[in-house]
Amino acid sequence: MKRIVIIDDELDSLQVMRDVLEEYACRVYTATTGKQGLKLVEEAQPDLVFLDLRLPDTDGEELLPKIKAKYPQAKVVIGTAYGDQAKREALLSGGADGFFDKPVDLNAFEKKAHELIGPLSEINLLMIDDEPEFCQTFKDILENEPRTQWRVSVAPNGVEGVHQAETLMPDLILLDISLNLEGDVRPLSTGLEVYRELKRRGSQIPVIVLAPFIDSSNADDLNKEGLGTIYSKSDLMGLENMTHFLNVLKRIALRSGQSIRK
Repeated sequence: MKRIVIIDDELDSLQVMRDVLEEYACRVYTATTGKQGLKLVEEAQPDLVFLDLRLPDTDGEELLPKIKAKYPQAKVVIGTAYGDQAKREALLSGGADGFFDKPVDLNAFEKKAHELIGPLSEINLLMIDDEPEFCQTFKDILENEPRTQWRVSVAPNGVEGVHQAETLMPDLILLDISLNLEGDVRPLSTGLEVYRELKRRGSQIPVIVLAPFIDSSNADDLNKEGLGTIYSKSDLMGLENMTHFLNVLKRIALRSGQSIRK
């Protein structure tokens, strides 16, 4: 999932850009001053920075080389209302990777986002689930979802699930809470043990719980553990429910970007 920093003190422009970029399932971080923006670039390590030339505490032209020095891999696209070709050439010489027009127009910015990001969103998903048939069916559904490129990894047991969570750093985890072989005494043999181990290790990856069915007592017990997003596997197979579920997954992935994970 791409990380994008917007540095702009015009709140209307910020909102338009955020709305467009989140449609592409990008993690969007915003700053309204140059000082805040430079700190965000260092912390978020973005793929792309949208930088306004006029900021309350500095000039975007002065901030550009500082951003490039902090994180040279990031593309920096400058927002400008000027048509001065000499000015644009000077910014390109200073490290700018392109321009977008100010004030921000929704349709024009959508075209620019498509040009810079591409047609597909990308979300990395880890399934910790010991039912291979369900995992394959779910992967097939995701592969046919038109606006998002889902990269799905599957861990068939708890130990492997925790390992993949730490090495792959997915955007989301789907955890089968009924992960439990009868008589299994291995470590992390239940879904609840896996969740507790992830939290013990400091994981901030959002966890969405799947269960064969949900009753009120089951839900109450899981809520006490901090597991508030719970779905019944059997209910998901309907088209309407699955469409809703995929939209929920996207929103949770985006919301997790509000706390920066490197």
